[in-house]
Amino acid sequence: LNNSIVNIILKDLRPISIVEGKGFREFVELVEPGNQLPSRTFFTQMVEKKYLVTMQHIKAELKTPEKIALASDIWTSLATDAHMSVTAHFITDWQLKNINLATKPLSERHTGENIVTFIEQVLEKYELEPSCICALVCDNGANMIAAARKLKEKYSWARIRCVGHTIQLIVNSALKVTTIGRTMGVARCLVEHFHRSEAASTVLKTKQQQMAVPQHSLKQDSTRWNSTLHKVTRLLEQRWPVTAVLSDLTMSAKRHRHLDLQSIKQLLEPFEVATTYLSGEKYVSLSTVPSLINALIKEMQPDAEDLPSTANFKTVALEQINNHWKFQNSNNNPVASIENAIVVAAALDPQFRKLKFFKPDDILQLQLGIQNLICKNSTSATLSTTLSRMEVTELSQPKPIHKNAGSGTGSRQSSGQEESPASASIKQTVIDKMFSFEESSSEDSDKEQLSCVQKEERFPHLSKLARDFLAIPATSIPSEHLFSVAGAIASRKRASLTPQRVDMLMMILHS
Repeated sequence: LNNSIVNIILKDLRPISIVEGKGFREFVELVEPGNQLPSRTFFTQMVEKKYLVTMQHIKAELKTPEKIALASDIWTSLATDAHMSVTAHFITDWQLKNINLATKPLSERHTGENIVTFIEQVLEKYELEPSCICALVCDNGANMIAAARKLKEKYSWARIRCVGHTIQLIVNSALKVTTIGRTMGVARCLVEHFHRSEAASTVLKTKQQQMAVPQHSLKQDSTRWNSTLHKVTRLLEQRWPVTAVLSDLTMSAKRHRHLDLQSIKQLLEPFEVATTYLSGEKYVSLSTVPSLINALIKEMQPDAEDLPSTANFKTVALEQINNHWKFQNSNNNPVASIENAIVVAAALDPQFRKLKFFKPDDILQLQLGIQNLICKNSTSATLSTTLSRMEVTELSQPKPIHKNAGSGTGSRQSSGQEESPASASIKQTVIDKMFSFEESSSEDSDKEQLSCVQKEERFPHLSKLARDFLAIPATSIPSEHLFSVAGAIASRKRASLTPQRVDMLMMILHS
């Protein structure tokens, strides 16, 4: 019974003081007559023991993957305490997993250096070496960018800009188009009028009943751009009841002009679809970014029948998309490198094996770049632990370079020195494996997205690389999801809860 009570406290986000409530004690007496319920201190100790057990379980689980991706964000509680969350993402047994590592207070200023210190403390807490981290996913805040830059310089972590936050910046810029901006301003005032006026709100409910329209309240804006879409969608749903109320001069002295909300809704919907899909936590998301961005670019192409405001929105959106995402090859940012983890992830995902969203020259450079990444990883590890028996046999009998591999896999390294026989053989084996993977993948079903990569005995190097890159989330939303739960834990009724207790409860609940 005591264990069940602890589960109620943790899963239902109840305060431990619930065990002292008169009603709760009467309920326990009804369930188990004669039971003497322990004190609040007893249940506090049980929660702490559960925390220690969970911590050991997480530490053991984090030792399984070779590479782990981190996602992080900052949040302020109702008690005005700043918290920073860190989540770990990895693939084991070809299952995508994510674990909450910390939701701890940031007692110092939110500078890049302090954020780096915080993340290092989290790694130390879980006995994780910085070398096992492959990437950090964060938003576009100046402090997070500074922290990611320092971590890259210190540990060579890749920095992935949260795609959801980047889409928000793009849409916010496009919404500032003069005509659309004025329209949204009028819509905002309209919604505020119904929220402020009890009389108008009451008449609106009456009109909804008379017109058989769902009795939904109008939605207001928030800091998220998709709240604008939700507001517009709700206004379109309630168009006729709202019009009926506003036509009564006793309800509104102002004359509200017609608002072209339908075109705004159509412009925002593609971004909502992309954001919703990329926010998923149960499937691979990073590899889908290039195809989704390509789809957004097609949706934003100007049309001869577009209104001036629509054309301006599309122009700004296209400009912002091109500024934020560049997937093509360049001297400063090669198409296949840890710096372009999004592109590498797309190439390693069998559902995008044809890479239709890239130019032919970039596809070839991408294939060669992945070969170089695999060769680099293989030469740094013991051959006996990285190569299968079949590959060891192939190493002893080097084959000629594939005719499609190009000149990028020559017999000399970039330093100008000759490659060792082992290194050259590894590179040759990787080339053979890459092209055999490409050919066999084209025969498999699109429904089995990871089936080819999962054949570790046949493609051990690609499988290892795929686990590293496909585990990286496209957004930092997994960390943001923790904030809603943390907000329920650190509610106004529990404002005295210490930040350490919040972290403990969050870790138990999301592990």
